[in-house]
Amino acid sequence: MKDKILALVSILLSVTALTYTAWLHNHTEALVQQSLKAREREFVQTVAPKIQEVYSGFGITNNVGNPTTLDQLFGPYLDMINRMATPPTDAKEPR
Repeated sequence: MKDKILALVSILLSVTALTYTAWLHNHTEALVQQSLKAREREFVQTVAPKIQEVYSGFGITNNVGNPTTLDQLFGPYLDMINRMATPPTDAKEPR
């Protein structure tokens, strides 16, 4: 009888620990994502004025006025690089 009670208590304790671990994992992931988004927003707000100066030096006019993500901040720069990397369509084929 005593062994059955101990086995039942250990199973319940194991299930409880597993449930708590799964909940903690999901909760931690959400906290980390929220923290990363806040840090990204803070970084972009700090760096954006200098990047805007670089864009004006390159003559880039399609920049986002008040960027909040790295994609918005560096999107115009990547567009410029992509335009430079693709050959013009009317260029003659090399022989």
